[in-house]
Amino acid sequence: MLNQTNPANESELIKKSKDGNGSALEQLLRHYKSRIHSFILSKGIKCHHDVEDLVQDTFIQIYKSITSFEFRSKFSSWVLGIALNIVRNHLNRSAQYKYNFVDASDTPLVDDNVGNEPDRDLAAKSAYQDVNKQIQKLPTQLSECLQMICIDGLSYADTANTLAISVSSLKSRIFRARKELSYC
Repeated sequence: MLNQTNPANESELIKKSKDGNGSALEQLLRHYKSRIHSFILSKGIKCHHDVEDLVQDTFIQIYKSITSFEFRSKFSSWVLGIALNIVRNHLNRSAQYKYNFVDASDTPLVDDNVGNEPDRDLAAKSAYQDVNKQIQKLPTQLSECLQMICIDGLSYADTANTLAISVSSLKSRIFRARKELSYC
């Protein structure tokens, strides 16, 4: 069984999958299912059925593309890159999600410094909503970088691999996004 501490086993399963071994591919997909699911949820997809459909679409694309995986990046980055492209396509086609980066009304604001002061709580929530509106105005390539680094907590290397860009390009995008947000 595949686990986090055995990358050699993962490499072996990938090689077998590339050779057409369905059982090996099934093990890989089972291992990555919860990670893909969490990744898709983090992109703002709220409907349970949409999330499940996108996970399945990701699996189908992995199945179709496994032979093209060339071990130039981590398999997890390759998988999340596929999931990201599928989510992007879904968001571009769906008016429901097209302009939502994060729905501030669905995200509880927690600030331990506020306590029971409604005025401060309201001001903090308003500030959060203002920042969210400014992030939504950023170009997609900048807002995605912020999302993956600052919200999803991915490393620069994993984010760069997922977006198929260099780490220096990623750092440049993060810098430009932060600079644009500071002018708001």
